[in-house]
Amino acid sequence: MLLSADTERPNSCKPRSSVAGSRFTYAIGTLVLWSPKPGIVDADGKVLTTGRFKMLGIADPKAAPYGAAAQQVLAHLGLWDKLNQDKNIATGENINQAWQFAVTGNVDLAFVALSQVTDGKAISGSYWLPPQSLYTPLEQDAIILSGQPNARPRSVYEVVARRSGCHRDTQGSRLSAQGIDEVTHL
Repeated sequence: MLLSADTERPNSCKPRSSVAGSRFTYAIGTLVLWSPKPGIVDADGKVLTTGRFKMLGIADPKAAPYGAAAQQVLAHLGLWDKLNQDKNIATGENINQAWQFAVTGNVDLAFVALSQVTDGKAISGSYWLPPQSLYTPLEQDAIILSGQPNARPRSVYEVVARRSGCHRDTQGSRLSAQGIDEVTHL
C-alpha cells in the first residue's frame, strides 16, 4: 500500500502496478506558518511583511507538497521573489526538515503541516493559518499496489479509508483537530 503526501504519485502508478479502483484521498492537510516561540508569528501572518525575522523555513517546493503550498502563499502575498532575493528562505528537503529548522532555532519561523505542531487541542508557540484560498488543497492519496499477496495491505487500507471519512466514524473529528480535514467523498 502506498500512502502519499500528494495525489501525483498514486496517479502516476501504472495500471499493472496498482489495484484498480483502490485509490482514494485519505487526508487533506493544512499549512501553517509556525514558530516554537510565542509572540513571533501573529494571527494574521503580518510578520512576513514586517521583516522582523531573519530566516523562514520551507520544504522544497519542487519535491514536497507543503513546500509548493508555502511558495503559493508567499507568491499570493507578493513576497516570494523578495524573500528569495534577500536570501531569507531556508529550504529543507521535506516538511520534516523545515519543522526541524524551526525547532532547533536555525530559522525564526517555518511553513509546516498543522499536524506537526498540534496535539489536537492546542498549538505550541505562535502561528498563522493561511487561508486555504491562497494554496492548492493538500490532498493526500492512498492506493493498494499490486503484487501484495497477503491480506495485511487490504486491512490497513480499510482502516485508513474508514478513519479518513470514506467510512464515517469518530476519528474524523480527531484528525480534523490535528490539521487533517475529514474527507467525505471519493
